[in-house]
Amino acid sequence: MNASHREIIKGLIQIVWADGTVDDRERILLGHMLTELGLSDKDLAEVGKMMQEAPELPDLGAILKSPTEDKEDLMRVLLALSMSRGSLNPPELRYIQAVAHRLEIDEERLEALKAEVRKLPEQKGK
Repeated sequence: MNASHREIIKGLIQIVWADGTVDDRERILLGHMLTELGLSDKDLAEVGKMMQEAPELPDLGAILKSPTEDKEDLMRVLLALSMSRGSLNPPELRYIQAVAHRLEIDEERLEALKAEVRKLPEQKGK
């Protein structure tokens, strides 16, 4: 796992821990996302250790150098994870807003990304 992937994964783990608990739905969604990254068994073991408690905040500096679309993709993933139960709770919302601010995504664009995520098939019917 490269340094950029590690920081993104820390962000994903941080959002599932934002409310102080990790439920089965969040674990399953995170597992699907990790599968998409094509992590090795060693990498998955490292993520398992990270999941035991909320990790330190990710270093978003490397992600800041990414194109806007990559930053927005990260926000979409964070939003999908945090909205897995249908809405954002206050700790998750604070985390999302802090990451968006750090990635220089303004409030208007963040609201548009939330609307996109709400339209995803997994988010419907909640």
